[in-house]
Order: sequence, then structure tokens, then C-alpha cells
Amino acid sequence: MKVTGLEGNYKLKIYDYHSFSIDEIMSPAFYPDDWMDTRVPEDVRTVLKRYGYIDGYYYGKDLDKERWIEEKDWVYYRSFYIDKDLENKENTLCFEGIDTIARIWLNGICLGLCRNMYLEYAFDVTDLLRYGEENCLVIQVISPLGYTAEMSREGIYPEDDTTRMLLRKSQMNWGWDFCGHCLTTGIWKPVLLKSRDHAVLHETQLVTETLEEDRAQMSLRCRVLDYGEGEQEYTVLVEIGAGGETVFARELSRKEAEAFSFSLDSPRLWWPRPYGEPFLYDVRISLKGQEGVLDEKSFRFGIRTVELIQEKDEGGRSFLFCVNGKKLFIRGANWVPLNSVYGEIREEEYDYYIGRVVDSNLSMLRIWGGGIYESEHFLDLCDENGIMIFQDMMLACGIFPQDAGFLQEVYEEAGVIVRKNANRTCILIWSADNELDEAYRWYDMLEQFPENKVNRVAVRKGVEENDSSRPFLVSSPCSPFAQEEGGEDPNSDKQGDMHLYLTRFLKNDDYYYKKIRELKPRFMSEYGFSSLPWESSYYRFNFRREPVDLVRNPWLAQLDWLREVGEKGDVSEIIYYSQFTHAQGLKYWIEYLRSLKWHCGGTLYWKFNDPVAPNRENMLFPSLMSCIDFFRLPKLAYYYARRAYEDKILAFREDMEGNLAVYGCNETDDAPEGSLCVSLKTYGGETVWSDTVTCVLEKDNASLLYSVPAERLAAVQGNSCYLHASFTAGKEYLSNLFHLTEVGEWNQVQMPPAVLKAEWKEKGDGIFEITVSTDSFAQDVTIEILDEDVYYSDNSFCLESGESKTIQARITAPAGSRGAGKMRIRAYHAKPLCFRFTRGGNGYEIQAC
Repeated sequence: MKVTGLEGNYKLKIYDYHSFSIDEIMSPAFYPDDWMDTRVPEDVRTVLKRYGYIDGYYYGKDLDKERWIEEKDWVYYRSFYIDKDLENKENTLCFEGIDTIARIWLNGICLGLCRNMYLEYAFDVTDLLRYGEENCLVIQVISPLGYTAEMSREGIYPEDDTTRMLLRKSQMNWGWDFCGHCLTTGIWKPVLLKSRDHAVLHETQLVTETLEEDRAQMSLRCRVLDYGEGEQEYTVLVEIGAGGETVFARELSRKEAEAFSFSLDSPRLWWPRPYGEPFLYDVRISLKGQEGVLDEKSFRFGIRTVELIQEKDEGGRSFLFCVNGKKLFIRGANWVPLNSVYGEIREEEYDYYIGRVVDSNLSMLRIWGGGIYESEHFLDLCDENGIMIFQDMMLACGIFPQDAGFLQEVYEEAGVIVRKNANRTCILIWSADNELDEAYRWYDMLEQFPENKVNRVAVRKGVEENDSSRPFLVSSPCSPFAQEEGGEDPNSDKQGDMHLYLTRFLKNDDYYYKKIRELKPRFMSEYGFSSLPWESSYYRFNFRREPVDLVRNPWLAQLDWLREVGEKGDVSEIIYYSQFTHAQGLKYWIEYLRSLKWHCGGTLYWKFNDPVAPNRENMLFPSLMSCIDFFRLPKLAYYYARRAYEDKILAFREDMEGNLAVYGCNETDDAPEGSLCVSLKTYGGETVWSDTVTCVLEKDNASLLYSVPAERLAAVQGNSCYLHASFTAGKEYLSNLFHLTEVGEWNQVQMPPAVLKAEWKEKGDGIFEITVSTDSFAQDVTIEILDEDVYYSDNSFCLESGESKTIQARITAPAGSRGAGKMRIRAYHAKPLCFRFTRGGNGYEIQAC
């Protein structure tokens, strides 16, 4: 098959809705001198920004001034030449992604209508192309508002936001809690002309059916797309390789290839991180005819099985992922698109973010159902790095149409997405949507959620007809066993997964964050807290220095003292406090959920990243609930969550009476025996009491190691004390601390000022060793190297009085670009340290500022 790329230079013009006529372009006198230049794939918004017709994203931008974009039609035009030698081939014009409603014209003939931004549309243009001549391609992208204006909204909720649910288009672009209204439109993926004069491979699906002892039982389903009339005789060659050597090869008849079972001895398994190597085999499927190889498909494939264990137990039903027969406790996060204008996402951005995912000790990402199905490169990286994917279908937060036409659209979409990604090892589960069942609660129709045909009929059918190798969730969250305890509530802690936002820090609030202690989730797939980004990102977005009104985020503004800090206008102070509350809340929840291991099957916090996006008018700031902001800077919460997700940790867990327990949470098969020291200390450096016990961190388990009664904690002045726990077994050392001061009362903490000291050493190209010490307790010691992507072995950590800590900082920029730089080290209640470094002939020279 020959593929001709039709990307590149196009012309673009604005039209009033439904006013465009193809006759304008097909006129012999047509000349596009009043059209804009664009390079497809490219969104209309990208073009308008380049021309200066709209501006970028900043705090305080009036988004209503850009609503005209979505009220108009936008027409793309280009001419292209087709070689004469394609005349005797079958030619298909393919659009890999058009956003969203579009009419396609070739040489003045309307090919059809595209209606789904997530699907590829293909048109047979064999008889319409002008071979050896110029051809005219026109794509009329139609206003989504105009297109849906006369559609029925009956039964759709929320009633003031129905248009987004009438279209198969990204939901978040209509405005979400983390981004403002930014309705995309245009050609956001490549345009291709595919030419063939022979049969080709259509779809191939390789499945690991079972793992038995030292053998993998596999199955292959391979379909051939004929050329011309009638089926012809072909063979299909299957080759599987590892490390450059072929481990399996078999030539099959066409019929055999449609359903072929085989086994591999001594297979190397794909393991999610960090449980083993995510090994991938090289698979090549070749279609052979009398003329030789006609077509090939190559991909990488991991041998693994997946099961979702939902067995009855005392608390309802479990929700445990099992890979290759091993039960896993999931440590993960939610993922959203990197940009609200999807055509602007660059492939190399994924390299950075997946590097951060690995650095964060994450084993799973949930692809949230309000954005996009992610790119091939993103999924390649997840396959290669052992990152499991919890995949939502792109339906989010509402009661969608239930008519036959919409259900058919959703059914077709689900089938296409599943078939396209069938060979992706990283995808472990299909989820029909994000919060469609839960939406019935919001509109006082909870008892009707089991009647939802979108997820229970359309998506289920599309998934289950095409993939039986992965579990399927009818919604997220969901309670899939309707007749059992919790089945009447899609967000029950008795079965299924949960989404829960207890985000406030006042003890008497209905959404007080420690109310999580009242629940024992089976799997927590969404929860989180909010914070502002660091100053550099804050000011890049808020370059006008607009005052930030904390009342826009009631989770923070309800704390009187925090609101007063905001009113004072000390930006650095309010940024730190917001990040502190975010990090502490996330730490508290992760440790609680990990202490419930095997009753709880895992935790996916909301959210890892944020898109480049405009600010929503009635929200505080973008990047609120992410651990990495949209300018790629990790927050305090990033490092807190990373430590809480390490393979072995000491976790603190409170009960409702205020008793405090220390758990040993262990994701490994080691069971170290050692000594646990639990101490109550003052921030001034005094040890009030200290206990040491011998204990074992049970392998692959969460075990209770030590308990502190509430009365013992109440006997001291809580706002001047913290609890410190450390475990030592040979060279292995774990530690953690628990503040007795409530997060919501942090203004009352009694912590003396600390004096920091720091020393630098250069350890190699771009690697620095930094030792920080303190004369008094230092909260959240944070190292920042200006304008660089830096990986720190640890950061945003606490130091006890007289303690020092050595960390490594690895700068990822090329050596030639690191001529000079600045570093700042700061902590709560400590004067910051500032250094500058310059590159000389003998390495870096470092000086205090």
C-alpha cells in the first residue's frame, strides 16, 4: 500500500453558519487571496493566534470575546497533484481526526459528513480523483452551535450544558473545573491518501489467553481486506522475536489466521512497574501472495494476563487487579490532555511527562473520560515503561441522549477504539465513562441510573464484541452488583470504584478531609486537593499581576486565616500555604488507603498533570488539583505523593477517636525484620517520649506495627509537637512524620525559625549533589534550579533539628546550554538560600548570592 500525506499547506477562511457554497471554490475564477495560511493538522485557534486575531492564555482573560469562533463555519482548502500511476489502484482518502462536524468535498463532489472527532473517516475516491492533474480538496468544518441548534434536548442533563452531550467531541472544551471554555475546531490529525492494488491486512489482534506453568497460550485473529472481486488465496506469516532472535514463526492459510491458537514456551512476561521488567516482543504479521509480501503490520507486544477480582468478602466485594496471577495494589493518578487545543500537543512532551510518571512511583494512569483518546506515542511509552492504563471512553459528567441514533454512534466509537488498541499491553481495563451513573444523583434521579443505555448497552456492546481479554466497567465510579449491598449507590464503598472529594480542612465541615476515616473504599479512582502553582508559573500566567481572590475556591477560602493571607497580597505566602494543604491532604489519604491494602485495591489521585488552557472565569486558577502544573513544574504534592507511593513506607492512620497507628506498607516480596522507633518530638528539638519495638514489614501487605492512644497524644500541646516514626533493618531505613497540628489550623503551629546551610558538589555532567542541614526543625525544604527540568532524588522534605540530607539533582538540558544558572533553597520558617553557578574549564563554580 502506498500512503501519500496530504498534510502541510492549506488555506483557511471563516464563513457564517451554513453560508458556504462549494460553487465558490469550483468557479474557474476562484483565487484564495482573502484566505489565511494554515499547516494541517492544525486547529483554527492555532491559526488565529498566529495571526494575532486572538491572544493566549492568562489570568483574567475574557473568554466570551472568543465565542464567535464556534459560531462560525471554517473552510480548509488545498489543491494537490496525483500521479498518473495511481489511476489503476483503489484510492481511499482518510481523515484521522476532524473536530468535529465536517463536510468533505473532492473536486466539487461531496464525499460525506464527519460527525465524531475521535474516529477516522475514509472515503473511496478512486473514481473522483483527477490522475496526472490538480485536485481540489475542501473541508467545511461546521459550527457545533449551529449544527445542534434544532436538536432535541429532552432528557439531557445538565440542562444549561446540553450541547456538549449532543456531539461526539471532547467534553472538557466546553469548560471544566480545571479549564475555561475553549471550543476547538478544525483538522487536528493527519490527512492521508491510501492507494492499493492488492489485498492488505485489515485488523490483527494478538491475545494472551492463559499462563500455565512455563507456557503462554496465545491466540491470533487476523482479517484480510480483499482487493477486487472474490476472496483470493493468501498466506499469513506470523513472526515473534526477542532480542533480534525469532522465538516463534508460522505461516498460516488465510482461514487459519482468522482464529489461530498457539503456545510459547518459557515466555518472558510483561510486568507493570515496579513488579518486574515490562518486556515487549517484536511481532510482525506479513500477508503473502504469489507476488511475495503484499502487506505487513509490526508492533510490540507484552505477554501478560489481567483479571479484576471482585469476590465477596466481609465488606462487600473486592476490587483487585491481578496481572500474571499476581494481585497488585495500584499506585496511580488520573491523566488529562496536555493541551486544551489537542492539535498543539507535541510528541516530545509525552517523553517528559512519562519520565515524571516513572519518577513518581506510579504504576497506573487513568485516562479521564472528558478529554481525548491518547496518542500512539503516549501508549508506546506506557507499554515500554510498564505503566498500566485504566481507560475511560470519552463520555463525562451528565445524562446523555438515549435515542437510537446517539447510541449507535457511541457503540461504533467504542468498537473502533477497542479494535485499534487491542494489542496494547498497557491497557488493563475499559471503563464506559466518567461519572455517568453518578450524574443521576446530581439531578435527583439516582434510582434511574441503571436505566442508562449509553454505558449499559451501547458502550458495553462495543467493548465486549471486540475484546474479551480485559475487564469492563459500566461506569467510573460504579457499583456493578445491583442486587448486593451498595448496589443502589454507584459511588458505594462496598463494591466497585469510588470518586470522592472531601477537600476542606474545617473539622465541622461536611466535606472535612478526615471524613475518609468513616469509609473503607474498595478502590479509589478519583480524589484530590487543590493548590496554586509555584511563583514562576503563577506569574507567567498572571503576568498582569491581577489579585487572586481565594473566594473563587471555597476549599481554601473557608479558612479565615488563609483568606486573610490572601487579602494581604503576599503571593509567595498564599502559594506556599495552598501547596502545603494540598500536599498534606494527599499524603493523609494515600497513607490511609495503603493501610487498607487488600480491602482497598488501589488509589488513583486527581490528578497528575494539567492542560495548557485558559482559566475558567469563576474558578481560582488553573492547575489547581494537579501535582505538575501546565508549565511542567512539580508542586509540593508531587514529592509528597511520590514518597507515599514508594514500595515500602511507614503510614500513619487515625481512627475516629483520634488514636494513631503506624502501618508498614510493603509492595515487595521481602519481609525485613527490624526495629521501629516512634517518638513524640517538639519542633524545638526536644524528645517528649520515645518507644522502640521489634517488628516485621510483612511481604506484599499492610501490617499494623504500633498504636498511640488518643489520650497519650492529648497530653501534650499539639501545635508544638509532631510524631516521628523510623524503621531500621540493616542498611534499610524508612521514616515518616505526623503533625499533631491540624492542616486547617496550621496558622497556630509553634515552630521556631530554622537556619539552613547547604553545600554543593558536581558529580558528573548535569548531576549535582546538594547537602542541606538545619539547626532547627525545617518544614518543606525545597530546592529549585531556575528555568530547568530537574529530577531530584528527593525534594520538599522535612529536616529535624541538627539533621542533614544529601540529594542529587539531575539537570536534563544538554551540557552546552548550561552555561550558568541560579538555585534557591527555602523552607517554611527559614530564610532562603540563593546560589549562582557558572560553567568553567574545570567544571562549575558555585557562589552564594
